[in-house]
Amino acid sequence: SPPDLSELPSNVTLHEPFTSYDELPLEDVDGFFYTSDWDGVPTILIELGGLGMPLIASASGGVPELINDKTGWPVPVGSTVKAYADAIKAMMADTEQRSTRSKALREKVRRQHSQASFDKKIAGLLK
Repeated sequence: SPPDLSELPSNVTLHEPFTSYDELPLEDVDGFFYTSDWDGVPTILIELGGLGMPLIASASGGVPELINDKTGWPVPVGSTVKAYADAIKAMMADTEQRSTRSKALREKVRRQHSQASFDKKIAGLLK
């Protein structure tokens, strides 16, 4: 049976699963919040970063390869809810930083995760 959502805060909405980022109302949000105690580099962070979405993410596994203090708001693994709330508040309080960091992230994604970058790395392995 579905989870009991009756006690969700009024500013939290659970949406249906999506199959394409085009289905998401990204123009209606200020950022994306991702938590994990371990992960590689999640594709969703690469994809949303490439779209210029400001990101808060736990600094777990390979995430710091993408999200750092210049490209988003990393939160140390094992942090408290307060640390995540502080990161959200910091992101929301500074429109200029949201723009600066999301642009830096978009450029990092283009440099490191584009098809051209992939092709160049593969070609280097085949020499």
